[in-house]
Amino acid sequence: MMIVLAVDPFRTTVAELKGAVKSLGQLKLASSSGVRLLYVSNRNESEVNLLFDRPAGKARAIDYPRERILELARKAGLKISPKQVVVAFEDSISLGAISRRFVKEARKLKASAAAVHFHKTGAVKRLVLGSFSSSLIAEAATPVIVLK
Repeated sequence: MMIVLAVDPFRTTVAELKGAVKSLGQLKLASSSGVRLLYVSNRNESEVNLLFDRPAGKARAIDYPRERILELARKAGLKISPKQVVVAFEDSISLGAISRRFVKEARKLKASAAAVHFHKTGAVKRLVLGSFSSSLIAEAATPVIVLK
């Protein structure tokens, strides 16, 4: 079974990533080798280049988030290869568009399920689930595992 785990390299903490992969293992759903880490940026490539002072070019825009995710995984003690990290860009900032892009990328990877770590945010903890979690559940055709 292969699971795609949503990771935000700018919000996800080392402890959250480690806990999410550990939970998937405890549920006997996937070991770290059966997990792909997917980040869908809500900024286009040129904005990412400007934001992080990177030279123009698709590879450079993708490199920075991928490097951050790999560093998070390394700090969490996870054996994640660069091939297990997928970065995609979505020009729209709407959660629906980002969720649809996540689902599209997960489908390309032939994922059995998607997993998302729930960040505790305001507004009464987003009424139980986070905004992205709720949007992903609404869009996905495969099971979605929400981890706390």
